[in-house]
Amino acid sequence: MYRLQLILFILLLLNGLAATVGGVMMIMDPTGASVHLPLEWLKEAPFHNYTWPGIILLLSNGLLSLFIAWITFKGAMQYSYWALLQGFILVGFVTIECIMLGQFVGWLHIPSYVIGAGLIGIGFVLQD
Repeated sequence: MYRLQLILFILLLLNGLAATVGGVMMIMDPTGASVHLPLEWLKEAPFHNYTWPGIILLLSNGLLSLFIAWITFKGAMQYSYWALLQGFILVGFVTIECIMLGQFVGWLHIPSYVIGAGLIGIGFVLQD
């Protein structure tokens, strides 16, 4: 079980750090240039720049994931339920992003889906 908890912690930390950095960069540079996201990708989305997507990314996948990584590290009660929730949030976020962008961007979405699936799978296995 310890090994799975460690893998879960690493996945949460990776997701949290990447989403926090990405979200902050999108907020600071709403054009998306600093994170290599063309502004024209938002032409079908309800956003005119990357400010709101950055805020949503920062809160839902950045800070939340870092909080869950911390409670996983501490072995807090029901950390696996929180990790499971984060996995579903991540997969849902990426799916909605693909729909809004009208495209699947492999370098951006595949790692997120893999991490999300890992969080869901390990979260289920570690249920009390």
